Amino acid sequence: MRGPRNESHAPKPKLTDGQKLDVFMRSFHAMSQKQYWPTIRAQGRVDLAGKVDMELDRRSGQVFMQRSPLDPMATDLAGAYMRKLIAGTDLVSFGNLLNILKREFGASVHYDEARHIWTQAEEKRFQFLADGDRITTMKFDFPEDWTKGAPRDEGERREVRLSIADFATPYFYTGFLHDLDEGKDTPLRKLTRSVPQAYLERMAHLAIAASLYVAMIAHHIIGTGRPELCPEDCQEARIMERNLAAMEVAADPLVGQESL
Repeated sequence: MRGPRNESHAPKPKLTDGQKLDVFMRSFHAMSQKQYWPTIRAQGRVDLAGKVDMELDRRSGQVFMQRSPLDPMATDLAGAYMRKLIAGTDLVSFGNLLNILKREFGASVHYDEARHIWTQAEEKRFQFLADGDRITTMKFDFPEDWTKGAPRDEGERREVRLSIADFATPYFYTGFLHDLDEGKDTPLRKLTRSVPQAYLERMAHLAIAASLYVAMIAHHIIGTGRPELCPEDCQEARIMERNLAAMEVAADPLVGQESL
């Protein structure tokens, strides 16, 4: 019998910016050229996903959150494609993709919009109180009439701040796309996983919506600047062309006026 082979593993060569753009476009087209792309694309509505209604039960002190308005099946399918870009576990993540777009194509209205959305997704602006590796409650400013007469919470728990994107990873890695690997678990994953399932799903849906929105903008910027990276029959390019044409017509003050 042969013993185990002793092979040295050479480090992977670093990709150039151009190669990373090619990787992103091939990955994006693997998703956007599917027949069901329009259904997935519709989950990129950050304007819908970002609006959350809450109610307070004054007797129990419980806060109830509206469920995600996005299609759960289509959003999960989108998440399966976008996981690598969100979690940064592949050759290209949104962080370095946006930096490459700035270097290769310069700033633009489209770039600024993509950067703004992803900055919001990564900003640690959601406050919680935690006991050990478990979040016990959200911390935010309630309207005065919600808390009037209620006793002040004096619990000695530490404050933690989390981002929208933080909630996507445990959503993906707790049995959905990957089994939970205790050996690779992290304090951050444990914290975000400890919130109620409805909240975890809501925040993960928002992260996926943001990722779709940013990916569509990135595709448009690259497809315009490097058209050779986009197939002639690109479904997303056709949709974007129609949308931009409709926006130009709507913005034209002369449309609908009689000629003099």
